[in-house]
Amino acid sequence: LIGDDFYESRFGADSRISSTFSLGKSTKLQAMAFYQSKTADGQGIKEADFIAMSGYRQDLWDRKASISINIRDPFNTHYYNVETRTDEFYSYFKMDGESPSVRLTFSYRLNDYKRRSQEELIQVGGGM
Repeated sequence: LIGDDFYESRFGADSRISSTFSLGKSTKLQAMAFYQSKTADGQGIKEADFIAMSGYRQDLWDRKASISINIRDPFNTHYYNVETRTDEFYSYFKMDGESPSVRLTFSYRLNDYKRRSQEELIQVGGGM
């Protein structure tokens, strides 16, 4: 950073929170948020960043299928800005995602391999 002492004290922090809620045996709701504070190093600055995401999943037909909807950045707050500066070089990079984005997914399971394998292990091993 031009004009700043490289050894000057800097502080940065980030946090992440994620929660999954079961609403009965076949319904799940998930929420996640991530924050990263503004940070600086010997060459530049990265601006603070925040993003939230949420999802809903409903299992169908005795867990043979599921439908889910995921929403990324519903508050349109996610962006990425980085400024790099030295005596000979300057760069400013900015990225804005197209937010919010929504994804709808339908999944159908052709077999129950994982669940069957776990049940077979319990039977062979004498239970847990």
